[in-house]
Amino acid sequence: MSFAATLLRSARHLRPELSLLSLGALAFLVDAWTTPLPAGDPLRIRLPDAEERRRLPAEDFGEVPTADAASLEQWLRSEVLYREARRLGLDNGDVIVRRRLVQKMEYLLDGMSKLPELSRPALERYYSEHAERYREPERYQFVQLFFNSEQGLETARSRALAALPNLRGKAPTAASALAGDPYPGESRLSEVGLERVVQLFGAGFAESLTKAPLGQWSGPYRSRHGLHLVHLQARSAPALPPLDRIYPSIARDYIADYQRREREQRYSELRQRYQVEPAERAEAKLTPGHS
Repeated sequence: MSFAATLLRSARHLRPELSLLSLGALAFLVDAWTTPLPAGDPLRIRLPDAEERRRLPAEDFGEVPTADAASLEQWLRSEVLYREARRLGLDNGDVIVRRRLVQKMEYLLDGMSKLPELSRPALERYYSEHAERYREPERYQFVQLFFNSEQGLETARSRALAALPNLRGKAPTAASALAGDPYPGESRLSEVGLERVVQLFGAGFAESLTKAPLGQWSGPYRSRHGLHLVHLQARSAPALPPLDRIYPSIARDYIADYQRREREQRYSELRQRYQVEPAERAEAKLTPGHS
């Protein structure tokens, strides 16, 4: 029987003001204190030399590379407490420690990967294999006239429909002087994708824009702000940009994908070292009556 168990069995003979919780904590510490250090964890501590101190975190020694006696004592204190915490097993079951160690292993796996050679043929082949990733969406160029709905949506619609015939044949750039209300955003937009249109005007307006006739005024179309008449000037189909224009993005993605494959390969090698038991089998071992 461990010393801790003996202490707990004798608890009823101690003073009543000592709670069971306090005794449990005391028993744990006493039992852990008598546990020998794990093999390979010596009790000898060598103070770091000047070069090692330069590589230690700043909070251990401050910004000055040469440490005085007080700073060395601070480092020694943290090292002693760190080793004792490990000896007592305080790192076991700690989710923060677990996450930090997993994170360090991820960094280690990343650091073991070499950078690939960036040759033009390799990037061209990568671009061809992942073309859909870089395809630019359909883009629009249009002019819009705004009609606010402060006096009601139907009133705004009537005003917009009344202005529409007067805009026929008029240059889009001069139309703002003929009709519409002040608009806080841009009235003329060039080379904008649908995602940006949704951000500016809302999904309903963007859907209407995809069906708007080219080269003439149409509407009114509703947005989150009110109603709009639109002159759609250009609509470009989705297209792949030339490699030279997006070369930095291709190179960055190529390296990232290469390192990701390398990391997964190294993890697979580590994974093969372990035997993984299905949860059902592990639970069966814990259930009485199972062999």
